[in-house]
Amino acid sequence: MESDEESLKQIDGIGDVVASNIYNFFRKEKNRDIILKLKEHGIRMEVQEEKENSEDIEILSDIFKDKIFVLTGNFSKPKKEIEKEIIANGGIVKSSITKDTNIVIYEKETSSKYKKAEKLGIERITEEEYNNMLGK
Repeated sequence: MESDEESLKQIDGIGDVVASNIYNFFRKEKNRDIILKLKEHGIRMEVQEEKENSEDIEILSDIFKDKIFVLTGNFSKPKKEIEKEIIANGGIVKSSITKDTNIVIYEKETSSKYKKAEKLGIERITEEEYNNMLGK
């Protein structure tokens, strides 16, 4: 309950709007009190993250061999599907941008991840450009 908006944006699947909403929700004392009462009554707040085992994904090609991808925004298909495609074509998917990131697939140029990639000089592509790379 003590994260700032920028920390929240580093979580896979959380963009600017969701981060702002979560941050503003937890800033209100009455909301924090409700969470504490739920915990006192045995409600568990932990989330078991489902990890995709890349060994279970059939390798189709190596066009993205050792390229590190980050996805930001909403796409025409679920992010998990895009992640599986990247892995199936030799790529690696991460949730946050570092200097080692090679390509950011983005929805909007206003997202914090897009801006960070731009600042670091990382290649940025749209979902359409990504699909073209796959020959779709």
